Amino acid sequence: MEEKKSFRDFICSPLGKGALIAVLYVIILSLFAFLINVTDSGSTPAIIMCLCFGFFGWKSLNKIQPNIFLIMPIVGWLIFFIVKGVLSVLIGLFVAPFVISKKITEAVQRSV
Repeated sequence: MEEKKSFRDFICSPLGKGALIAVLYVIILSLFAFLINVTDSGSTPAIIMCLCFGFFGWKSLNKIQPNIFLIMPIVGWLIFFIVKGVLSVLIGLFVAPFVISKKITEAVQRSV
């Protein structure tokens, strides 16, 4: 019984939360890497993972991008969204596992 209480205290502590996030981050990132290596570049799982990375990367880019209105021609907007889309996929590669593991950790801490 004492072991359950000490484990619960560790999971609810900031150190336990950081350890759980780090472990889940490595697991999720390695799962993504495994799925990318197993599938061909044009297959459906790779496209779905790129969309997942793009979603999380887009959200994180919106947090750091200033909220100003830009006046550009249509070609400028096209280049802007292409560059932002590529950057969001690249940034999402690192942000997505962290956000997913953080949400899992918060759910575990609420249930403990």
